[in-house]
Amino acid sequence: MQTFRAFAAVLLVALGCQRCYAEVKPEQSPARKLLQTCSTSQWGQCGGISCPQGGCSDAAWTCCPTGFGCSRSSAYYWQCLPNAPTVPVTTTSSPTATPSPTPSPTPSPTPSPTPSPTPTPTPAQASPPPPVRASPPPPPPTTTTTTTPSTCSVTIGAWQQCGGTSNCASGASCTDAQWAGGCCANGYTCSRGSQYYWQCIQGTASPSPPPPPVTTTASSPPPPPAATTAPVSTSTPTSTPTPTPTTTSSSGFTKPYSYLPDGNYLTTVNDQLIDQNGNEVILHGIAWYGFGDPSTGMVEGLRQGSDSQTLDFATVVLRMKALGFNTIKLPFCFNTLLASSVPSYTQSCTVASTATLMANLEESSKGVANGAVFPTLPNPVSSGGTCNDYLPSAPMDRFLWVINFFATNGFYVVPDWHPGTPASNQEIFSQDSWQVNMENFFLQLVTTYPGVVGKLILDLVNEPDTYNMKWEQTSVPGLQSVYLNLLPVLFKINQGVPFMVQGTGQAQLVNWGDGFITDEATIQSYSGMSDANGFFEGIMTSSFLRQVILGPHVYGPSVTQTTANIQGTGLWNRLTVSFGSKSLGGYCYQGVCNRFTVVLGEYGSTFTQQLDVALHTDLVAYMQNQGSAAGGHTNMPSWIFWAWNPSSSDTGGVVGTDWLTVQWLKIDKLTGSTPSAVDGLNLKPWYYGS
Repeated sequence: MQTFRAFAAVLLVALGCQRCYAEVKPEQSPARKLLQTCSTSQWGQCGGISCPQGGCSDAAWTCCPTGFGCSRSSAYYWQCLPNAPTVPVTTTSSPTATPSPTPSPTPSPTPSPTPSPTPTPTPAQASPPPPVRASPPPPPPTTTTTTTPSTCSVTIGAWQQCGGTSNCASGASCTDAQWAGGCCANGYTCSRGSQYYWQCIQGTASPSPPPPPVTTTASSPPPPPAATTAPVSTSTPTSTPTPTPTTTSSSGFTKPYSYLPDGNYLTTVNDQLIDQNGNEVILHGIAWYGFGDPSTGMVEGLRQGSDSQTLDFATVVLRMKALGFNTIKLPFCFNTLLASSVPSYTQSCTVASTATLMANLEESSKGVANGAVFPTLPNPVSSGGTCNDYLPSAPMDRFLWVINFFATNGFYVVPDWHPGTPASNQEIFSQDSWQVNMENFFLQLVTTYPGVVGKLILDLVNEPDTYNMKWEQTSVPGLQSVYLNLLPVLFKINQGVPFMVQGTGQAQLVNWGDGFITDEATIQSYSGMSDANGFFEGIMTSSFLRQVILGPHVYGPSVTQTTANIQGTGLWNRLTVSFGSKSLGGYCYQGVCNRFTVVLGEYGSTFTQQLDVALHTDLVAYMQNQGSAAGGHTNMPSWIFWAWNPSSSDTGGVVGTDWLTVQWLKIDKLTGSTPSAVDGLNLKPWYYGS
């Protein structure tokens, strides 16, 4: 969000469908017993209706290895994911037992939306949009039988495709099963991801002959994948990407992709952001701008107030940490980083005591939990009686130092190309120089401070709608070409850093910074809506696919100046049709589907208008996949709040105009009413304790 201008009004046309992606969980059969042993591999299937022996329900039916938990992707498929919550493990009392009758599950998302009794849609949307093309429904319940081939004619490599209806060899007839005659390399097992795609994942494989292929008999043939083109015929089917894992972490965690560097990194596995130890990374972020304006040349606010609580950069970082934030978003522009000079912030200051800091960072109505400890910075800098004398003077050096300071003190850092002046907005129109500047900045950062890798996520272009950019080329560069030209170069520089992308050109339905709609019927329903399919098709066949994070922005009517689709099914449907569906069913291209990690890249409000509060309530329910908001997407626990700065014209700041007083109303909306409440976004300030 830009702070020097009022946010332009965005017209959101009411969706003509009810909650199109409802999800109903079938009841579990009473004939269950706990499993006492575990032989499932990392990333293997651990539950769901589509089980090898048949008769399984929407539940976990086997355990997962240490450090992994069984996570529900859909009624048909549960998967062992790193550090996922452990769920009770159940199985039928006998593989041939007849399961108790269960209601038929509703696929998520539902194939056919039902029109709702909402106000009459505009002529551009005479009929409700169909389901998202990128999210094919799961297959109908099936019964399975196993057969053992007499020979293994083809050995399929680690992490390669080994079955399913997509990418079938020329002349072959493939079903929702392991491919006949194919077996995985030693140490790998063919595991079902969906009816379209089975994969050789790490696990104990049977000795020769290999694990038997599973043939599937269904009451009706599974539907074809909703891809933009026909599946590719190839004699050696592969997925995208095709990694060969290597165990390098001290915890013994196996890399999910061979390209990842030794040591620290961040990457995505399905809808989760994970680190080098397989831990899921959840971002609770705050934006702090200033580097987008050359006249500031630093994060804003360091000349306000009377002591180090506001005057000293490192002390402000400590205050952010004490409030529970673990991620910082740092908007910048190249006019600042390449300036000949920027202002100095070295100044005399009184050092505030820890007691003073604690008093100003404790919400009196909440109190301090037993055992709560006020945090410290692992790698502080001492200000003595002079604040900020440790800051480098050269602009680029200073920005790199600030990023590293946050990273070494435990923060995840999101540098965000986000100009703060009209002149700096023009940078992106000179594509050659803009890309070179981005490459040079990234290269300098990871070579000067290699330790930031594992804490770094690069947000490439802030709210491209600001620059009248569409996905396609117009009189200004197309966002599709901007991303597809830049991402391969950045990925070559370092393979352990994820890249956050924002959407554009779909303001008829979604906010600026959102805009990932790929369903053609929905796009055609709105005059002039841009089409994101070219971008997704481009990254689906790329080597950097798993380093891409979707980072949409969502704001309330006090910012967008529109009241359409800001709560309930209207809100939930527009979020799902744009990005939510891509976290669950994924985006499918050439018969291969990829699920995306979604981070709410920006969100903010003063929370003084009732409609903003209503949006917040329903947005929280959506991100936590609760109640009527559940279905059609997965949990989205990561977010970045706009902003620390009180100078933000439409949201204000987490601190007041004195840069000291915490705005507790905002903190309460981020924490929830209590430490265990589900009505907030799970921020945990220091006074909540561990």
